[in-house]
Amino acid sequence: TFIYPGLNFDYCLPNYRFWNEITTFGDLDLPLVTHHISNIGALAAKIILDPRTGGKAVQLYHNRLTQREMLELLRSSWPEHEFPTNHISTESILEDMKHGSDEVTAKAGVETDRERAQINYVCYVSGEVTNIDHPDTLNASELYPEFTYRTPAEMLSDRNFVFGDEA
Repeated sequence: TFIYPGLNFDYCLPNYRFWNEITTFGDLDLPLVTHHISNIGALAAKIILDPRTGGKAVQLYHNRLTQREMLELLRSSWPEHEFPTNHISTESILEDMKHGSDEVTAKAGVETDRERAQINYVCYVSGEVTNIDHPDTLNASELYPEFTYRTPAEMLSDRNFVFGDEA
């Protein structure tokens, strides 16, 4: 069984916990699938134990939205707050994939600059973190319709999630 969890809220939802500005990447209108780590863990346990998933891939495909929609949710949750945004273009991501540093320079990073560019490419340019269209891929939302997901709107309205220690 192979599980496509999509992206973790902590990685892709705009926030100030680790950065001084909101950073967007690549295609702002590419739909992303994103979930809370606790939902990923709970669903992974269900999927692994479910006989229907043996030899299949399962996509967590519930929370689909674009970076543009994420920013709209953030701004509507905090209308009194300014959110400076820095956009890393597709061209810049491609350049960093080829010529990026082998150093870890991200504030909260553990991957090299080149590795981070490769991750950003898969997430925000090619959209390869989903595989819902493959005929052997099952949709977790269809397998477990009773499951209650935490939502991006919920997280982006949570002061601690958005602002961290500043909250």
